[in-house]
Amino acid sequence: MTQTHDHPALGRVERILLVALAVLLSTVSIQAQTYDMLDYMMHDNQKKANVLALSGGGSQPIRAYSVGGNRFYITKQHPDGNGFASEYEEYTYDSNYIYLVRDTSWQPDNWCSGQQTSFELWTGGRNRGARFPRYVYDNQEVTPPAAIIKARKEGNGCGLCNAPKGDSDGQYVTSTYRFDHLSSKTFYTGQTVYDVIKVAIIGGVASEKNEVYYFSKSLGWVGFEDTDGWAHYSGPANGGNDFEVLAKDACPGATGCTWYQSQSGTVYHQTGEPDGYDWSANVWEHGAGYLAYGPYDPKWGIGWHNAYFYLMIDNNSADNAVVATIDVVTDQGRRVMARHDIRRTEFSSPYTWQFFSLSFFYPSFEQTEVRIYWHDNAYIKHGGTYICK
Repeated sequence: MTQTHDHPALGRVERILLVALAVLLSTVSIQAQTYDMLDYMMHDNQKKANVLALSGGGSQPIRAYSVGGNRFYITKQHPDGNGFASEYEEYTYDSNYIYLVRDTSWQPDNWCSGQQTSFELWTGGRNRGARFPRYVYDNQEVTPPAAIIKARKEGNGCGLCNAPKGDSDGQYVTSTYRFDHLSSKTFYTGQTVYDVIKVAIIGGVASEKNEVYYFSKSLGWVGFEDTDGWAHYSGPANGGNDFEVLAKDACPGATGCTWYQSQSGTVYHQTGEPDGYDWSANVWEHGAGYLAYGPYDPKWGIGWHNAYFYLMIDNNSADNAVVATIDVVTDQGRRVMARHDIRRTEFSSPYTWQFFSLSFFYPSFEQTEVRIYWHDNAYIKHGGTYICK
């Protein structure tokens, strides 16, 4: 008779491995695949555009293009004779959200005393409201941070109006979105697109109209639906050739130059003291800090600008130390648009007024702040600062 034997040592090893595997599986969470909405809102080739057929007849071309500085536009109209479209959406983004800055599609509704307007989303005193999360996953439901809907008058100083179409009455409102990833989507036009994010508004503002958006990773915005009808992808614009229509800014903001005098009510100081009509700091009496900051002026519309700082020094040759830092910021200093360290030898002569300039791209009616940080190693006087567009 053949005798069989157990192998207790081998059994212990197997048990140990099984326990270890169970522990490992219990501590590892399976992460859902995420999708970058920026990839889905932009066409693979920014010189191309999509034609959406409209349920009521006609069509509209959709083109998305970046202008740098984390900012992009989606135009929604055939171009005029100069290649511009007056209907568009303006966005910016970071690693958390894609923000809607302005939408001119509602202009014909004339919210403000008969003046044409666009609408903006405002959060925390900035004209950008969280539109979509930057990264989403299939079957996700999310409510981005609340925003105030405001209207921007197209002309007459580009002033603001609250409560466009009664949507918010100056109060914070929200929308809740559902994100679904579709391997493909076939539209009423008979066209099929692939790798699609479907975005449905299921709560809050616009949910009463059952708004739904479709974005293809290769094509960008390809569809829209609500209770009034639909706009569905019908093919490439211009036969697939380049279609570089640009957004027409109907509200560029102030132009020219404005002088912000150092002792005006909109220029503030951390250090220094009045010096005649100007403001100065010296190493005997003052500590390092902001010699000037402000004016928090929101009138400068989107585009390139220059700031000119009018400064004087007592000694321009003692060393080559940094004596002042000038910058242009928004969002209470958290977003720096331009900065320069001024060294002592950059002044051409002592006790002589001199302009130092910064060029910056202004992000659409945010409160601009031009600042001078004084490093406490030279007498510096500030007469004022020009902002010019």
